[in-house]
This record gives sequence, C-alpha cells and structure tokens, in this order.
Amino acid sequence: MIPIDNSTITSQAPVQKILDGKGRWFIAKIIFNIITGRDNKSQFEEQIRLVEAESTEEAFLKARAIGIGEEEILVHHEGRNVEWKFVDVADLIPLQSFRSGLEIYSQIHEIEESQQYIHSIHQRGMNLRIHVQQAVA
Repeated sequence: MIPIDNSTITSQAPVQKILDGKGRWFIAKIIFNIITGRDNKSQFEEQIRLVEAESTEEAFLKARAIGIGEEEILVHHEGRNVEWKFVDVADLIPLQSFRSGLEIYSQIHEIEESQQYIHSIHQRGMNLRIHVQQAVA
C-alpha cells in the first residue's frame, strides 16, 4: 500500500476515431468510487484513458479491464485505508483525427467566488511552469 495525495481531474469534450495501421483509438471515461470510510460526501474519480482496439466492443472490454485492474486500497497520509472501486465505463468516444491542439476534454464550472477560482488556476499554472523549468534544467 502506498500513500495518496489530493489531485483533481478536469473535464470532457467530443472527439472521434483515428486509424494507425493496427487499430482505432478511443477515449474511455472510467469511473471509480473512492471509499474513504468517512461519513462525508461520496467521492468519485473520472479517469480519461486512451484505448486502442479494432472495434467499439473491444475498446469497451479493454476499458473495463483497465478499470478492474486499477482497483486498489491505498493508505491515506492519516493512516486510514482509501479504496478505489471500479464503477463502470461511462463514455467511449472514437477518435476521428489526431492533431496538435485537438480538444479532447473540457468542463464548465459555475463558481460563486470567481476571483478565488481564477487565483487558484493561476497558482496551478505557476507551479506547473516551475515544475517544467526544473525538469528541463
């Protein structure tokens, strides 16, 4: 068991199918229920995965296998168990093209404290820039 950190996933947008000689590429949204053992709100994680398959059915089965294979129990930094339980594949979108700048995921947020949200995004961007600069150095 390994400790976990708090990270967030963002959004989804329409995409299509691509051929590369072997198979087609699909975007799969795989949903996990995060079971913390606390009586607070339920937590779910949406993971967006690329899946290569010859058919939509094969892509769906591969996405389910990924979800089942990634179920695990981790130890939270507070010492309690946190379980990632596979729920199902929520979306399966075939890719039509593959080009720089192609939108594959987006999400609209309705926020009451817009300045706080914008500030948090700027902070994340600054941290990312620092991380990228350190990786290059």
